[in-house]
Amino acid sequence: MEHIFGQSMGSYETLCWDYKQNFDAKVYRDVSVGDFINVYRFFVRTLHEVFETDVQGSSILDIGCGPSVYSALVASRTFDDIVLSDFLSRNREQVEKWVEHDSTALDWSPIIEYVAQVEGFNDLEKGSDEVAQRTRKTISRVIPCDVTTPGIIPEAHRRAFDVVISSLCLESAILDDITYRSTIAHMAELVGPGGHIILCGLTGNLGYVLGQKTFKCFCYPQDLVVHALREAGFANKGWIEVPHEELGSKDSLFDSAFVTWWVKL
Repeated sequence: MEHIFGQSMGSYETLCWDYKQNFDAKVYRDVSVGDFINVYRFFVRTLHEVFETDVQGSSILDIGCGPSVYSALVASRTFDDIVLSDFLSRNREQVEKWVEHDSTALDWSPIIEYVAQVEGFNDLEKGSDEVAQRTRKTISRVIPCDVTTPGIIPEAHRRAFDVVISSLCLESAILDDITYRSTIAHMAELVGPGGHIILCGLTGNLGYVLGQKTFKCFCYPQDLVVHALREAGFANKGWIEVPHEELGSKDSLFDSAFVTWWVKL
């Protein structure tokens, strides 16, 4: 199977360099609450529904959160120990700024307000404040991660989480089938017995544009996701997918958005 990148250490070094040099957290935020807002709204709605099922617990780890806190905004309604992780130090710094209520932090209010709307608050201003406050209280750590290395997160932070979630990360950081399968296997090691993995992603994803920069992505098929998770000892609990056309995004580099959740057997 041919993909955008070939499998080699040099390719991964190039990918890492590209993100370290060219990823702009502010532009990412602007795209997230602009052209991509309906993708995030779909993720928010679906995660809200997933967390109302038996996907429960106390602890949740987000692998590759970027500069965003959206998953924590949804999870903080039911989880009280949220760990966010990302490869780029400046993304982690942006998350920490938001947690600390720094005046220079990125403004995620459009997504915060939508979370409040999904949760049924009549007063969205009051609801947004409540969502933001509880999320800041429940984010316990912001740590480094690298999905291409065994362990993924620093050894000092490794433990069995009730839920491990990754959103729009694996397609950005992985270049080939073999690494995808090994990454899922390493993610599985961070999930406790009976715990869950949740993936939020895009099918047919060739890349995404931030300003003048296009970041290429690993365009993986659905059957690779299914095979990797089954191979890692998980059973599927659900897969919800919405075609690109229904999301109103001008970005034509993906076919559909999906959320899938799996339980560890």
